[in-house]
Parts: sequence; C-alpha cells; structure tokens
Amino acid sequence: MLRKELVKQEIEGNLERKVASDPTLHNVQLLIHSDKLDIHWLMAAGKTDEGLAHPHQPFHTASVGKTFTSVIVAKLVESGLAKFEDPVADHDSVPSSGVKSIST
Repeated sequence: MLRKELVKQEIEGNLERKVASDPTLHNVQLLIHSDKLDIHWLMAAGKTDEGLAHPHQPFHTASVGKTFTSVIVAKLVESGLAKFEDPVADHDSVPSSGVKSIST
C-alpha cells in the first residue's frame, strides 16, 4: 500500500477514535489538502440525526465563516489585489445583488 494511503488511514482512525471517546463531539468533518503533495482528503466521523457522518454532507459552520473571510481579505490586501478601505462593489467578482444587500 502506498505511504500516503497508510497516513490517510491512520488519520481517519485517530479521528474516529477521538470522536468516539469524547462525548462533547457529535460529529467531525476534516479536509486535508496539499497541492504540493497531491492530497485532497475529505473525512468524517461520528453520527448525525440521519446516521453515520459522511464527508459530503452539509454542515453548519456557525461564525467560523467570518474568520475565513477576514483571512481571505487580508491575503488579498497582502498581495496588493485589494485595500481594506476598498468598497466591496469595486471588485468585479462580487455580484451586484450581493453588494446591494450588504450595503442596505
């Protein structure tokens, strides 16, 4: 078996054991991605109301999206593609309908 596959299996096993042993965790989804290593692993462990968790099911992220958004904006600023002071509407990739709802 390939080394990457063994590593993936070990991580999946650790994830399943952690969820099973921690009563505060109902289910967990994990994505490990590396372009350099040619890895894109989706994993899930635990149970949902419908049964066992699986990596392609929808999940609620709560407010963590704000953190991701701020990091993405900071990376754009760092690379010179945007400024913190820029109006959202100045960027072509943002649909005008989204900008209108944000600004009102």
